[in-house]
Amino acid sequence: MITVNGKPRAIVIAAGEDLEVTLSAVRRARAVTALEKIRVDARRKGLEELSADEIAEEIRLSRAGL
Repeated sequence: MITVNGKPRAIVIAAGEDLEVTLSAVRRARAVTALEKIRVDARRKGLEELSADEIAEEIRLSRAGL
């Protein structure tokens, strides 16, 4: 583990025989973690109960830059 001012900032892992396989696994793990954080935040905000129409409207507004 690499720290900055005593706080963890990075980890060092063995790449193994195939660097691309290792990188793919790390990326997948990070994506799963990010998705879980999004889901927890949505539940906390009550967004899991939005209707399909409400979701479509949020997407429309976001794409319109509003």
